Amino acid sequence: MKPIIPSINYHITKSCNMKCKFCFATFNDLGCVKHDLEKSKKIIFEIAKNGFTKITFAGGEPTLVKELPEMLKYAKELGLITTIVTNGAKLSEKDLLSKLSLNLDWVALSIDSLDDAVNLKSGRAINGGRTVLSASYFKELIAKLKQKDIKIKINTVVSKYNVAEDMNAFIIQTEPDRWKILQALKVDGQNNQGANDFEITNSQFKSYLKQNSVGLSSLDNAIENTELIKGSYLMISPEGTLYDNTGASYTYSDAITEIGLEAALKQINFDVKKFIDRGGYYNYQNEKKSVA
Repeated sequence: MKPIIPSINYHITKSCNMKCKFCFATFNDLGCVKHDLEKSKKIIFEIAKNGFTKITFAGGEPTLVKELPEMLKYAKELGLITTIVTNGAKLSEKDLLSKLSLNLDWVALSIDSLDDAVNLKSGRAINGGRTVLSASYFKELIAKLKQKDIKIKINTVVSKYNVAEDMNAFIIQTEPDRWKILQALKVDGQNNQGANDFEITNSQFKSYLKQNSVGLSSLDNAIENTELIKGSYLMISPEGTLYDNTGASYTYSDAITEIGLEAALKQINFDVKKFIDRGGYYNYQNEKKSVA
């Protein structure tokens, strides 16, 4: 089967070590979800079998899943380009980055602000919301990732908390391969209770982009307002179902392990044009990385 698009996101856990108030992947509408490695491998196999070439492991926080190194290895054995979306907090722990890097092509770091007060206010903090990751922490981490031949994407969610921030100097200095900037999105069942605290207008989003245009001009990037976000991702939930965000809340397919990915794709809505318009097609190949 030729896939609709080349990439798919697999949210392997709803657990996270941060409590970002704007997070639209909390999966609060799902009950307790325990990670099952064999189930995950079946899903990864379905992804490769159906012709996808890139898999992004997300969450929650995927580095909280102890089987992540094994999942990355399995995905590489199936020929997939691998990515994780992470807040980066656990990548400083002993040996974890070394284990992950064996089969990891890209790391997407979630960095919304370099201001400690802003991060504390928005909930992007660890240790019960008391400790934030500094600009120096990320600079050191990015340097380590580059040493391990891992490509770097920075994901920035723009909300009321950080809408006035200037990230130009940090982006220019760290030189990520890609900078994705997303407008904070309200989703019922995920983050709607705090929407008044984080939602911004399209005009405010454009103002942020204009203020950060120097950093944007120097690298590959993707700009996603709320309308482009809706329906432009293929996403798998921690329960192993496809889901879409075209409505006010998430809708879910039947379990992929029961009906197969091809059938599950027919149960959700997806907009190829929006995927293209948000820059979904880009050069994500990492020719230097080989299967470990």
